[in-house]
Amino acid sequence: MLNPQFRNNPAKMLTALLARVIVKLGALDRSRIDTSVTADMFKSDRDFLVVKLKEIDSGPDMEIDVECSECGRKFKAMLDMADFFVK
Repeated sequence: MLNPQFRNNPAKMLTALLARVIVKLGALDRSRIDTSVTADMFKSDRDFLVVKLKEIDSGPDMEIDVECSECGRKFKAMLDMADFFVK
């Protein structure tokens, strides 16, 4: 992630990150997963994997900054990331 070629290209960074962390994908084992495989994934699948990585890193809950649209009060709220996906 510190590689200068990724700093201005988040999509390329994500493609490389996923290629490094996925250990099995369907019939593909770790040795056959590279950036060409992760670049060809559906965006929804990539997004799902990013959420799973965040869960592994910090748990299933994510703290976000929220502002009330009526009074303007700012506060923090916890989101259960599992609620964003159909089970």
